[in-house]
Amino acid sequence: MATFRRALTPGGTYFFTVNTYRRQRILTEPRAYTALKMAIRRVKACHPFDIEAFVLLPDHLHCLWRLPEGDMNYSLRWNLIKRQVSQAAHVDTLFAPETCHADRELTAPNVVTMPAAAAQPPTP
Repeated sequence: MATFRRALTPGGTYFFTVNTYRRQRILTEPRAYTALKMAIRRVKACHPFDIEAFVLLPDHLHCLWRLPEGDMNYSLRWNLIKRQVSQAAHVDTLFAPETCHADRELTAPNVVTMPAAAAQPPTP
């Protein structure tokens, strides 16, 4: 099991890379990115955060989030987003019929955390 060192900084800015299971090239399919977009909107409504940057590729995504002051619980947000996208995949038969349902889930994000203060180069 991989051990990640994570900085938990309330109100911090975090960079994420999230891969699809077995690097399936599904995220740019209309139903997949619609499910992802809707899940992000729903989670943001209950657990606010700012998306500073977002790149969607067929088999993975990159994003930069800034959490509200006093909040450092990005893992809850990812858990909810991934769950909703996976549930949408089960309901909508998002992928080819020969793909089993277990293959539809997103894998855990590889997290590189970077507190906003640490992102700035030191001033001379």
